[in-house]
Amino acid sequence: MNDVRRIAACSLGLAVACFTLALAQEAPKPGAEHERLGFWVGDWTTKGEVLENPMMPAGKIDGKTWVYDDESMMGGAMVKNRYTMVETSDTSYTFKWEVQGPDGEWMTIMQGKGQKS
Repeated sequence: MNDVRRIAACSLGLAVACFTLALAQEAPKPGAEHERLGFWVGDWTTKGEVLENPMMPAGKIDGKTWVYDDESMMGGAMVKNRYTMVETSDTSYTFKWEVQGPDGEWMTIMQGKGQKS
């Protein structure tokens, strides 16, 4: 029975020593590639344009507002559409889908908000 206790005590001592050594190691220092990421720190103002492509219509990007304009067939007639999305926080946005009627007036056909779960 003494041998079993000695083995258990040695095993426990070895485990504690290994755990202590693992905790004592310093975290690695950031390298030059990490320092380059500092470029992205801070507030940004973004403006741009989404070019028409098979995935989506052309649109504009202005800061936290995204606007997509499109012209497509609906009910046998060409209809102008406008989809606007506004980032309201890091975890939410609002959206609105409008169509232009024959009188040239824009009519909202869908609106809502999205929230990250």
